[in-house]
Amino acid sequence: MSSSSALAAARKRRGVGMQENLFNKNIVTQEIEKKKSPITIPQLISEHDAKIYNLERLIKTKENNLIAKIDLDNLYNDLNVKITNIVDENKRTNIVTNKIEEHSKNIETLNNNIKSLNKIISETKTTNSLLQATVSKQTAEIESLKNMVNKLMNDFKNVNNVNNVNNKNNKNNKNNENNE
Repeated sequence: MSSSSALAAARKRRGVGMQENLFNKNIVTQEIEKKKSPITIPQLISEHDAKIYNLERLIKTKENNLIAKIDLDNLYNDLNVKITNIVDENKRTNIVTNKIEEHSKNIETLNNNIKSLNKIISETKTTNSLLQATVSKQTAEIESLKNMVNKLMNDFKNVNNVNNVNNKNNKNNKNNENNE
């Protein structure tokens, strides 16, 4: 084997010629996966680490083609923007979570107030029923007392009438006796 064919075979084993194609395919695949699901901070850091690793490999494999500082700055800026977006989203999520907890506490308080009011309503209904029973019983007793008073009044009138009649008779008898 000649030295050039040995070098070509070694490159093939290491995948040096194919690395650019694999790197581009990996980037496209990663971007598609990014769009599918939200990214967390640890995922973002591991992605950034993988990009740095790939860049370092490219620097080592490509002798004459060095990566510019601008590319690294762009990667750094992208990472900062993504982290800022995630932090902002977490803040919004925390605000929503706090509002949900506050509403849950308010709902619990309202439920307790409703239970208290239902208890008061139940007690009021019971008291109202007792008062109605008392009123109807007292109404019946008042009617009974009225009847008794009316009967006594009638009896009293009858006794007075009898007494008046007796008094008249007694007067008449006295007059008759005096006349005789």
